[in-house]
Amino acid sequence: EAARARRVDFFFTEAPARCVEGLQSFVEEMKMQATSNIATSGRQRDSKVERLFDVLSIDLSYLLLPKGPNRSETRKHHMRRLEAFRVLGNPEFQYIPQHIIGVLMLHATCDIVDSSDAKAGFMAAAWWISGAAKLGVAEAQFVYGELFRYGIFRDVHMRFARKYTRRASVQGHVRAIASMKELRSCLLCGVDDAPLMCACCRQARYCDAACSGKHWCEGGGVGGGAGEFAPSLEPHKTTCPRTHRTRRQDHKAAKKAAKAAEAAEEVCRGGC
Repeated sequence: EAARARRVDFFFTEAPARCVEGLQSFVEEMKMQATSNIATSGRQRDSKVERLFDVLSIDLSYLLLPKGPNRSETRKHHMRRLEAFRVLGNPEFQYIPQHIIGVLMLHATCDIVDSSDAKAGFMAAAWWISGAAKLGVAEAQFVYGELFRYGIFRDVHMRFARKYTRRASVQGHVRAIASMKELRSCLLCGVDDAPLMCACCRQARYCDAACSGKHWCEGGGVGGGAGEFAPSLEPHKTTCPRTHRTRRQDHKAAKKAAKAAEAAEEVCRGGC
């Protein structure tokens, strides 16, 4: 819980600025792509396309304003316009408002203090972003991978973080390429492009057998993509998903042992 709190605090501090930066570049890219598609096809800008450009022309600088009612109300109005376009707009561009709505919800959740409400907000934002990510939007894939990387809406899941970050990097997403380099680093020493993987889970990466053995027994380390917020601080033998027992497994084993003890007691009473 303490590690999760540190990750969430870090994300709360860093996410708003990163969300706005990524969203601004995404909107500009979508404007250029829509203009290029229209010019290539030779069609006229109809009402649906005009509505798209109207939505993409909204000034995003309000997201950088200090926390307050003005920023909150402007963001809600922006989301309502995006939702209206998603319902009435061209199906060809449905992924655009879907990703922007998810990022705006992510930005809004960073204003929430209560942890339970924040988790629900992150879950909702992840649902919107995942839809765009699965449609192949590079920016959405990168953001979705970051959510897995820092364990924001669920526990840290580095395999999914690598999966979606890799998909974005293949499309040439600059930040995803840099993030992928970090995700492929040695968990213990942080060396880039670590060639070895844990033989059990195939998720933890190491530069050599010495780092692997030390991290298995002692833990620690600085690599793996999430730095001090990664689960690599614990010995890998206690966190490897293929070797350590989960709480659910322990609970089932305890229930099974309790039932066996009750059955043995009943037999003993009947025999007596």
